[in-house]
Amino acid sequence: MQSRIDEEILRLKHLLNLEKRDDFLQYQSFIQNATLEQRRFKGVCWQPLKIIDSGYGLGDYPYMVVERTKFLDVPHQFSGGKTVSIYLVNGDSEYDSVQG
Repeated sequence: MQSRIDEEILRLKHLLNLEKRDDFLQYQSFIQNATLEQRRFKGVCWQPLKIIDSGYGLGDYPYMVVERTKFLDVPHQFSGGKTVSIYLVNGDSEYDSVQG
């Protein structure tokens, strides 16, 4: 009986990993192929934004405080502590984008 339960748990774990991978691939495809307006509408992009403060905090972790300057009524999926990418819209060098 226990081995059947273990097999079922392993099967469910495998299915969840497949679903997680597929969700990531769909999200990645959307981000790469969507226009700026589509990403903004889906709540995965703030543009334009204003940098209010930046520096290094506890443990020398960098931080940045930003705010939206337009489209304030559009819902978004951002919250503190999550990884984001910040880029210049018209940037043309490797230093015009940073992720963290």
